[in-house]
Amino acid sequence: VLGEGESVRHDLAAGRSGWLHVARGALVINGVRLNAGDGAAFDKPEALEITGAQGGGEALVFDMAA
Repeated sequence: VLGEGESVRHDLAAGRSGWLHVARGALVINGVRLNAGDGAAFDKPEALEITGAQGGGEALVFDMAA
């Protein structure tokens, strides 16, 4: 759960993949705004920069073995 302007970073390691689902509100993930119900897949090592957009948001982040 992130309030407006709050941010968190999650690093995906090599051999891992990820899925992010926005449960409520709106978030900006690596510069792309996602709204409630939106999701995004990640399949290479990278940092996920997640920031609460206007009004903030709530997300589920899955970090899985590839």
